[in-house]
Amino acid sequence: MSTAEDVLHLVEARARALAEQDAEGLRLLMHPECVWTSYAGLVLDRDEYVRRNTTAVRFASQRFEGPVVRVGATRPSSLGRLSTLCATVNSSAC
Repeated sequence: MSTAEDVLHLVEARARALAEQDAEGLRLLMHPECVWTSYAGLVLDRDEYVRRNTTAVRFASQRFEGPVVRVGATRPSSLGRLSTLCATVNSSAC
């Protein structure tokens, strides 16, 4: 499997973990020192990202359309259109 295929496989695994609210599976996919910036500008460490996305928000599905993976000197990145269908479960936790 190429690096590009590895990245796409991980994107799909993350989408499944989110849809299934699989906190442990999501945690295993993320680096322990991961820092995630949300669309709203919230900066979350791995544990807070996992907590918010497996308890506060319920993802029904995620679809990554037209993926392009660029493998650079430091790390691969993926680009594409991400379609997410979600419903807030606990709005006070968002």
